[in-house]
Amino acid sequence: MDASAADVDAAKKRIASLGSVAKLTMEGEKLVEIVITEGSQLTPGDFELFGRLTDLRKLQVLNCRALNTETAAKLNGLKQLKSLA
Repeated sequence: MDASAADVDAAKKRIASLGSVAKLTMEGEKLVEIVITEGSQLTPGDFELFGRLTDLRKLQVLNCRALNTETAAKLNGLKQLKSLA
C-alpha cells in the first residue's frame, strides 16, 4: 500500500524545515529516501510520521538522540525499508 499523499506532503514539509541538513528522494509521487545529517531537532512524532511512509526504502539519520528503541519501533511498518542508519 502506498503512503498517503497527506503523509508524504507532511514529511516533505518537515524535511524542508530542517534546511540543508536534510534531503529526500522522490520517485514520482513516492517518497523513497530520507537522509538527515543532523537529526538533533527530530522528535518521536517525526519518527511516527516517517513510519507511515510505506514507500520508504532508505532512512539515514545522524546525531539523533530521539532515535531509541521506542522511536525505532514506530518504523516497524516500513516493509520496503532496505537501509536504516
